[in-house]
Order: sequence, then C-alpha cells, then structure tokens
Amino acid sequence: MRRAFVLPMVILAMVVVGLTAAIMLQRATSVSMTVTRQVDAYKVQHVVRGLQEAVEAWLSQQRARTIPDALDSDGLALVLRPGDGTTVSLFFFDGQGTARSNGLGVAEDVAPDVDAVADQIRANQGPERGLRFLRDVGPYAVSINAAEPETLVAIAEALAPEDTVANLQDGLARLIEARDNEPVGQEELTQLMSEVRIAGAERTRILRMFTPQPVLWEVIIVVKGDGLTAPLGEVARYRSLVLVEPEEAGQSAFEQPSPFLMWEEMTRGDPRFENPRFWEVGR
Repeated sequence: MRRAFVLPMVILAMVVVGLTAAIMLQRATSVSMTVTRQVDAYKVQHVVRGLQEAVEAWLSQQRARTIPDALDSDGLALVLRPGDGTTVSLFFFDGQGTARSNGLGVAEDVAPDVDAVADQIRANQGPERGLRFLRDVGPYAVSINAAEPETLVAIAEALAPEDTVANLQDGLARLIEARDNEPVGQEELTQLMSEVRIAGAERTRILRMFTPQPVLWEVIIVVKGDGLTAPLGEVARYRSLVLVEPEEAGQSAFEQPSPFLMWEEMTRGDPRFENPRFWEVGR
C-alpha cells in the first residue's frame, strides 16, 4: 500500500518541479525580452535624437539661404558618416502638400473648412487611401506647389460654390502643369479666383486653404550599410515633419532650432507612404 501511495506522490512532485522550472524559465525569458526591448528603444531614441540634432545644426548653418537654395536637385541636404559602417542621407521636401486631418487647434472660423476638406478626401479616396493625402500636424494651409491633384480636387469640392467647382478644378489642374516649370505664387492663385468668378467670403475661404510658401518641411532620412561593419544596403528609413518659420520679415529663418512635429520609421505597406516618391529618395 505504501509503495502504491508513494509512486503518485513522486510523479506529482516531478510535475510540480517541471511546472516550476517552466514558469521560472518563462519569467527569465520574459525579463530578457523586456530588457532587450528597453535596450532597443534606448538605441532608437539615441539615434533619433542624434539625427534631430544634425538637422537642427544644418538649419542653423544656412543663415541667409532659403531651404530650397541649400538643397541639391534631388533634395539632398546632408550626408553623415557616423563611423559605424553606415551612411545617413537627409533629404528635405515641401511638407505641406497634404491637408490637415482635422481642425483641432485651428482657429474657430477656419476649423469647419479644414474638417470639410478632410471629410471630402476620405469620401473620395476611402478611409485607408485617404491617409496618403492627410497629416495630423502642422499648418492647415496646403502648398499649391506640392499638393497632389486629389487634394486640390477635394478642396474645390468641399469649399467652392457648386456652379464653380468644375472651373476651379480645371484652373488648379493648369497650375499643376505650370508649377513644373516655375513655382506658383500668390498672384496666380488670386488670378485664378477671378477667372472662375469666385468672390467674397468664398474667395477668402478658398485662398486661405492654399499657400505658395511652405513653412512645414518633410525630412526623409535614409540609412545605408557598407556591408562590412553594418548590413549591406538600406538599414532604415525615417520621416519627420519640421516647422521652419522666420522670426520676423527680413531675418533668417534658421536662427532658432526648428521644432520637430513628428518623427517615425517608414514601413512599406503603410498607406501614408503609398506615394512612390517616398521610396525613390536616396535609392
């Protein structure tokens, strides 16, 4: 009887020991993964901060030059070689080509129009693809020299009087063609309003949704490895939005560091990065 009783107790003890060992191993693995994630997060934070400082330093060195004047033809601003086997290339582009996704923080009289444009984009493109034409931060005005046709169409549909929508869309299409040769200015926008016979409050509402001079800049950071001390080819790609505004007319726009409104690592398949230009940069 005693032997029959002891055997189950031994088996039970072995099970308990096994479960305890498994739990301890699982906890050790969990702790290890947590530490690894924390270390990785610290590394990413360190890299991002370093890149932000590089961008701010570059901006402060431009002095009297405008950002477009300081860039190569492909938008390249700066190339860094940190000494770890990677090359970091920073590209600047007009960051106001998209519309605000909502009117939060926008002046009370403008917010309804901002919401109307965002809603029109979602209605035209669908909730997911619409992300390509929207941003959550920055000025509400859209750059006439960087906006995609879909964004301009939505602005016309959302804000123009019904009997002028088609003519306004045609006029905006002509400006898109014209900007390939020379940037569109405020004069061309004002002239377009007169041509399509939009006046009064509607004229004001539409004109304030456009800007020929962006203050929001998109920074694309491409990190590549040399194949020796870092993996060969592209290692990472980041995107940031930077607000660069002059303090006063006639003074340099780069005397103070520009605030970073957002910073993110780019991933393929994200509808916000559907535009091929995001992936053609730095190839």
